[in-house]
Amino acid sequence: MKVRVAIYGQKDIKQALESASTKSIAGVKLQTKKSSFRIQRSAKSSVSVNIGHLRDTIDSLPINNWLGGKIGTNTDYAEYIEHGTGPAAGHQRYFPPPGSLIYWMKRKGIPENLEYVIRRSIFLKGTKPKPFLYPAFRAEKPQYIIGLEKALKLSV
Repeated sequence: MKVRVAIYGQKDIKQALESASTKSIAGVKLQTKKSSFRIQRSAKSSVSVNIGHLRDTIDSLPINNWLGGKIGTNTDYAEYIEHGTGPAAGHQRYFPPPGSLIYWMKRKGIPENLEYVIRRSIFLKGTKPKPFLYPAFRAEKPQYIIGLEKALKLSV
């Protein structure tokens, strides 16, 4: 599963881009690239770390040559970290599959024979959310909008 944050339907920006100068479009691309990397850096610095795999997979990618940006991760467990699981996060209960916690348990020095007990605890109690991507986006959004407005004023 992937964690994804996106803003769609910004009609004013789309209309402005259609009539924008080359200089304005370059400014939009630069602002999008800068903001994408700042979101990526902020998410990486605030994510919970066990072995660092989730942190290492947070990446930003260009969409349409940086007219848009995609920031996220391709790990199958990022959503569970960001949003939590089960009752602790206000969601339906989730029972982790057998074997899914073994590596983590070894790193923590927890005996493997306790895996079922931990999986059952997660099922009954859930895990609390530890957001890392959405807060990074939310913190950058005002600066991104200001930067876009400045870039688009160049075409007026």
